Amino acid sequence: MLRWEHSDLGLISPGEFIPIAEESGMINEIGYWVIHEAVRQTKDWHEQGKKLSVAVNVSAMQFEDPYFAKRLNNVLTLYELEEEYLNVEITESIMKDVDRANKIIKELHDIGVSVAIDDFGTGYSSLSVLNNIFIDTLKIDKTFIDNMLNKKNTASLVKTIIKMSKSMNFKTVAEGIETNDQLLFLKENHCEYGQGYYFSKPILPAELIELIDIKEKP
Repeated sequence: MLRWEHSDLGLISPGEFIPIAEESGMINEIGYWVIHEAVRQTKDWHEQGKKLSVAVNVSAMQFEDPYFAKRLNNVLTLYELEEEYLNVEITESIMKDVDRANKIIKELHDIGVSVAIDDFGTGYSSLSVLNNIFIDTLKIDKTFIDNMLNKKNTASLVKTIIKMSKSMNFKTVAEGIETNDQLLFLKENHCEYGQGYYFSKPILPAELIELIDIKEKP
């Protein structure tokens, strides 16, 4: 996730400046800079012996760029990074036009890049849309994770989303995990992957390597 380190305000979250970037028309320029940096950094990790993947959030405006897949492929070629290590995350709003979304997703698949739906459950998705979209990963929105232990309906929804995702052969990621109890609930219900402050707050690339080295020590 992109953070803006301001000299006076400190770290500013993407939720604050990305909407302004979209309104001002700067989002494509920022978005492609992020892709360059993400791919470059991932290649650097690989050269350090850490075979990590990177996921990049893409705005609807950038995703609909007719040259989006080609530009991604050019960046991967520039840094000589294998395509399987780059994942693109899109929002549910993009799925309003399923045919157009699938066309772009197919172009990404053709170059070897996988696609995830981010923040699932807060936008335009329906069972019929999920049945016809060619994504690889479904990410359950943090609002569901926040409430699943104290609201029975939310817990049932999370269980259903996980089962539905598995039945469609999607990978399933729970967003915003903050407690061990949340982690245990998701494990018990066979959610494959999780992310959130329970594992780590946002950190710099060098700090990530230090964290991995600590985890790998016997």
